[in-house]
Amino acid sequence: MDINTKILKDRTPICEIIPKDMDRLVILCHGLGGNKNFYHPLEERLIKEKIGLISFDFPYHGERKNKYTTYTVKNCLKTIDNVYKYAKNSYKDIKISFIGKSLGSLYLYTYIKEKSPSVDKVIFQCLPLKNKKKMTDDFLSNPKNTDKYFYVGYGKKLPVKLLDDLDEIEHNLSDITYINKSNILFIHGTEDKIASLDNVKKLCNKFHFNLYEIDGADHNFKINNSREKLNNKIVEFLKGGKL
Repeated sequence: MDINTKILKDRTPICEIIPKDMDRLVILCHGLGGNKNFYHPLEERLIKEKIGLISFDFPYHGERKNKYTTYTVKNCLKTIDNVYKYAKNSYKDIKISFIGKSLGSLYLYTYIKEKSPSVDKVIFQCLPLKNKKKMTDDFLSNPKNTDKYFYVGYGKKLPVKLLDDLDEIEHNLSDITYINKSNILFIHGTEDKIASLDNVKKLCNKFHFNLYEIDGADHNFKINNSREKLNNKIVEFLKGGKL
């Protein structure tokens, strides 16, 4: 399996795994504190099905050696767009899908609403909502915080303004209508303590999205054999299988 890494013109590091005779491609958007390597072992399943993948680092993550102030909603959306345009130009006539994980799925939802990219399938994995309240409860009591930033662990700090920006995009999560609803799937674990399943249920019921619940799964799908179930559903859905 050949893994190709490169830096795009906007200085975004990407990782590409492109199988021979690829018939479709998926772009992966990682969550807060993650990086472009979060997909393992999903890539092995995708390659067997002739599905290529491109993953990337959001600002201030992975190999992006920039300041915490660059981690803004605007810059995250711009990064997704730059990667999408790269994929579209590099692999013409190939169907492109998206998978967003955790906070990356919230950015992906917003990006799709704003830009209406031409995509085949979209998967929102463990979408977090009400982020301002949860992050405030979880992180804003740290005495190391300042009026400009707050610490979130794993050596990261984030701009305080991010809380208001996340709150704003959540209040503007309108329906996705230009993509057939059968090509949109939400996946969530029933034991997710970071992103509320109840909040996602309300969103899916409101806009009639398909929701696949994995019983016993936590936020990172590390318990109860849930990672295998997750990857099975992802591959099945991308290949046009049942919801």
